[in-house]
Amino acid sequence: FDQIYDALVTYRDNVHDGEGALTVPPNFVVPDCDPWPEQTRGLPLGKKIPTVRLKSYLKANPGAQEKLKKIGFEFDGKVAA
Repeated sequence: FDQIYDALVTYRDNVHDGEGALTVPPNFVVPDCDPWPEQTRGLPLGKKIPTVRLKSYLKANPGAQEKLKKIGFEFDGKVAA
């Protein structure tokens, strides 16, 4: 979870326009450059988002839902699409 969270925070701070909830396009891949943390580079972040929204994923990663809420993550895939 930490890798995805770090990538989402960097995405929010450097790519997201700050309007509305934090959403990531399905085809977004983390670039291999600064300011992206090394452990996130090359991560297919857009493809990971549907998994992050799953209740089973959130249950398996205690505290994840609260951390994601704090950065404005959009949990409803229908809204994000």
